[in-house]
Amino acid sequence: TFDVPTAEADLYTSISEEQGTAHLTRPALAKIFVPKASEILLFQAILAHDERFLKELLEQMAPEEILSVRDVEQRSLYHYATLCRSKCVKALAFSHVNRYYDRELDRQIQPLLEKSHQVHAYVERSCFKAS
Repeated sequence: TFDVPTAEADLYTSISEEQGTAHLTRPALAKIFVPKASEILLFQAILAHDERFLKELLEQMAPEEILSVRDVEQRSLYHYATLCRSKCVKALAFSHVNRYYDRELDRQIQPLLEKSHQVHAYVERSCFKAS
């Protein structure tokens, strides 16, 4: 038997001398496991499928802060969420970044909208006084 050493190929072709036929085999993949427990509250919420607690934690943290939280194996919230069986917990974890930036954008736009409203009101008062 010989293997074709190509790093780019998805499939490896090996020829079996006993059978005389060519067949495709995939290289062995690393096993991925879901940790059983964690000392980090953020990861505990995911492992326990506790949506309420996870939502509370996420609301208090910026995405950059969440990315800096790692376990001893250097896994982040997104690693845990990917391995989680709960679709709701996954959705909550992965949509946090969008919701966070939406809130930030609203906070930045609100003063501009107020200023625009004040300018509009001033212009209306000025135009009506002049007429």
